[in-house]
Amino acid sequence: MRYKAKTAQDAESARAWLRENLQPADVVTERGGKWYSSAIRWFTRHSGEPETWGSHSGIIGVTSNYIQALARVVDCPVSEWQLPGEFEVHRNIRLSRGARLHVAAQAEDYLGRKYGVLKIACHALDGFFGKIAGRDVYFTRRLCRMRQYPICSWVVSFAYARADCFFLGKAPAQASPDDIHDHVVRSSDWVRVAKRLPGGGFVLAEILEVGKNAEVISCTKID
Repeated sequence: MRYKAKTAQDAESARAWLRENLQPADVVTERGGKWYSSAIRWFTRHSGEPETWGSHSGIIGVTSNYIQALARVVDCPVSEWQLPGEFEVHRNIRLSRGARLHVAAQAEDYLGRKYGVLKIACHALDGFFGKIAGRDVYFTRRLCRMRQYPICSWVVSFAYARADCFFLGKAPAQASPDDIHDHVVRSSDWVRVAKRLPGGGFVLAEILEVGKNAEVISCTKID
């Protein structure tokens, strides 16, 4: 695989690059600096695991729009995205253009739905029980699977699962933002295309060529 890497120091230059280069189904992981972001990282850090990095997930939609679950699932053009202090964007290099659009369309199906407050509470409880048990626990989340009230990681992981493409490290109902981030960092199917550094600069990588022997996956929408 060949890259063309560049750096940017200001948000406007980075945003212009992102607008031109991000593709549907690219996965965004944010590392927030607020108290609730720190709490999410604490609750979702498993026993024996290194420090949790991600606290929020999002996904690029069909029209270069950024989709994320806040009070509701909302989107905005990448050109208007208020770039967080630290974030990374990863891309699955095996997906065909059609598969990317299928995944992005599944994410857009969540637009307008209210945030799953009860789901995030269940994630926190399972995280707390997991710290006591010394392993990952999936109990309260099993009782709280209302699809109409998604949380951020639910939107991203179910977009991929419902399009019959790739699991993002875990079964969709169990995945946290850091589970998704761990998977895309470790898997050879994924590459990082953008990163904002703690000091504020940006590292951006345009993929020029994927290896000729790389298998391209096409997936079909599951209703």
